[in-house]
Amino acid sequence: MLTEIEQAILTKLSDNGLSSKIFDARADRQNLSPPVVFCAIEEASFSRVTMNKVFKQEVSIFLTIVFETLENEAARRSGIYPILEGVIGLLMLQKLGLAITPIVPVGYKNVTDKEDAQNGQLWFQIEFKTSFNIEKTDDEADAVELLKIGLEYYLQDPEDDGVKDAEDEITLK
Repeated sequence: MLTEIEQAILTKLSDNGLSSKIFDARADRQNLSPPVVFCAIEEASFSRVTMNKVFKQEVSIFLTIVFETLENEAARRSGIYPILEGVIGLLMLQKLGLAITPIVPVGYKNVTDKEDAQNGQLWFQIEFKTSFNIEKTDDEADAVELLKIGLEYYLQDPEDDGVKDAEDEITLK
């Protein structure tokens, strides 16, 4: 479900004209094409729903908005604020066709570091929360499925055609 949540958010943002990506910590921050939004689920908490089988998983979704202009700080702020408000308004109370509780905004903060500021960038991080129920797996076959890793290979840039060229499945022991 976590991947589906991230993908649904990215699709919603992209469908509304905002470049969005899964956050890649290895990405070179200097080679961005702002404005862009990064999406990552970074933490979760659990609470019991039934005595033996069902837990509610509440996840924190973090969206990082990057805006750039070399003009000045005031121009950066006036440029990022409408994007910030738009993203919140677009995602607030959405279920995105998934079996989740409506997404709610929690807060946002400026996470711009000194180097980003020197490069004319402003970074804001918004936190949202949603939740969904997970159920204990009784069937050993279902548990074995969790130990499989699917790999997709793109022999060219996936943004070129978005078609995987090969795939493998590995079962962990």
